[in-house]
Amino acid sequence: MNTSATQLETLDLCRRKWLFKYVMKMPEIQKGSTEFGTAFHARAALFLQGKDPFPEGWAKDMSPADASLITVLLNKGVEAGYLEQRPGGEVEARIEMQVEGLNLVGFVDHRTKVRVEDHKTSKNARYLKGPKGLRDSIQMQTYAKERLDAFTARGEPLPPLITLAHNQFVKDAENPIVKRAEAEVTPAEIEAFWNDTIRPLARAQKETAVITNPFDLDDPPPKACRAFGGCPYLSVCAGSEDALTYKRRITSILNRINSNPAKAMTEEPQPQKPSDFLSERLKRAAAVSGQPAINPPTPQVSVVQAPSQIVPSATQGREPPWYNPGCPMCAKKKPGFNLALKKPCRICVSITKVATDAFEWNVADDGSVTWWSRGQKVAEVEAPAPVVDAGSKVSFSADDLYEELKGCKSAEGVMALCAKAEGLLEPEDLRSSWRPRRSASRR
Repeated sequence: MNTSATQLETLDLCRRKWLFKYVMKMPEIQKGSTEFGTAFHARAALFLQGKDPFPEGWAKDMSPADASLITVLLNKGVEAGYLEQRPGGEVEARIEMQVEGLNLVGFVDHRTKVRVEDHKTSKNARYLKGPKGLRDSIQMQTYAKERLDAFTARGEPLPPLITLAHNQFVKDAENPIVKRAEAEVTPAEIEAFWNDTIRPLARAQKETAVITNPFDLDDPPPKACRAFGGCPYLSVCAGSEDALTYKRRITSILNRINSNPAKAMTEEPQPQKPSDFLSERLKRAAAVSGQPAINPPTPQVSVVQAPSQIVPSATQGREPPWYNPGCPMCAKKKPGFNLALKKPCRICVSITKVATDAFEWNVADDGSVTWWSRGQKVAEVEAPAPVVDAGSKVSFSADDLYEELKGCKSAEGVMALCAKAEGLLEPEDLRSSWRPRRSASRR
């Protein structure tokens, strides 16, 4: 079985994501940042090999803006001395090592006997690593370990230090920053990182590879779902689609993009604006009734529950603190929870950044949910007797709906408003309210 520094970093972030990507082979739509980084690395490699980094036609598959920014960043890196053709330097050097029975392979952007360099592009300087980040990097420590093993294989004494370096390029057209971060590590530090971090991760990869159900693995922390612009498999983890549906959907999109990128973009269905969605329904209703009121219901007796006693530790029916009102996955079912998995909604948690570690919950078979602070005893509340109150006739005009529509800020709000309007319809009205009205001449 093969592995790489990138695989081990993914495994360290989220074992489920590693399983989706490397075992189940679930596809991803490549981000623009990935394409930019690949193109920049190719230009830097040519320069470090003493070749022309900008041969004819090199930018034919990218936008003029990206091509211009790559040119600027590369030139700034050369002028600053960060991209330097070092004596004895190797470019895109392949490494192959053994760790816990796995074959670890990879490529080092630029290396000498005692130095390893990696080129990093980022949209913001705050995402770039400093010296501590380099020392804690699985990728850089793996490259450093390979350098030590090379000394041992040659029968040479180990060097006192190995230098880890990131040549960093911020892809901001208005302020294209070029910088470098460096850290020096001793052979003892390299060996300690290998034994304490990389070897355990290699063992974890072997254990994870035989798991058949991804949801047998523990949920990752919310920060893993948000890392690198958001996990591409979040919809599967959240239960909104299964793995097979996800693979079919993404594969279809990739096929369209690969066959005709421009046409694929124009053929993508455009989301309907909330105002357009309800306006069309109101227009159809007005055409049916010819009157401003939309099927006002007959007076009826409603049952109103009396206010229940306040029990701080019992929270059944209340929205949990991690709930995001705009969540497309759980808002229509049980706010803040994934009923299929009987767990908090991962999309809500990733958006609100409210940790669920401080809470406990119970999802009953009937779909009711109770949550409480960890360690608190959940009080059992006896429901008070209902209070019967005579209802009054409710009339909902088109103007009323238009006014409420103006206050809707999301598609979920519009759907709630539609449900509210339909809730006022009698069963017979609900079946016939949208039928075209016969003209008088046909009666």
